Amino acid sequence: PPVAKRTTTVRVKPFTNKPAACQVRVASAPEAVSFAAGSYTVSEGESVQTQLVFTPSDSFGHAAYRFVPDSDGVAEADASGKVSGIAAGTGTLYATVYDHENDRYVSASCLITVAPAPVTIHLMQTRRNLGIGETIDLMPVALDGRGNPVDTTFTLKTSNIYQLQVTGTKVKGLRYSTPTVTVTAANGATLQVKLSVTYAPGTVKLS
Repeated sequence: PPVAKRTTTVRVKPFTNKPAACQVRVASAPEAVSFAAGSYTVSEGESVQTQLVFTPSDSFGHAAYRFVPDSDGVAEADASGKVSGIAAGTGTLYATVYDHENDRYVSASCLITVAPAPVTIHLMQTRRNLGIGETIDLMPVALDGRGNPVDTTFTLKTSNIYQLQVTGTKVKGLRYSTPTVTVTAANGATLQVKLSVTYAPGTVKLS
């Protein structure tokens, strides 16, 4: 049966005689539900967390998720709506929420695209040298087996944190050295590149 929208306090007195309490908020049932994005893209071996939007905004409900692939073995969805890519392809993710106030179900759907996993990593930044105190963006790009760009995330690691500072995809020279940077895509594809950190010029003379 419908439950009134309100906030109440639940008090518990255990055997230890040390009472505890927590607030329980009963939200209104959603009149409609939709995904925050109409489509999501994930690479093979990676995951993406989908988000539901409830209407009205102060309503809430527990969703049941179901992924229907256009071909076998494309992706899987867990109970929270997180989709894990398995093989390149497409499919539809469905979310269903029970409206207890009107004894009905409301649902939403979105397109899921699983892109091929990165095979190689290419650096758009062609420079391999930088001065002490200088920062450059290595601008890594992941490519599939056909040379097409693949959406993914990257992790950069330097061989010596005292010679080179790494922030995201940017590196900053700290000390005269030749450190190695390892660029790793989310699926494990890697690229190693050696950089040269040189002394910054003390003065500049115009001729």
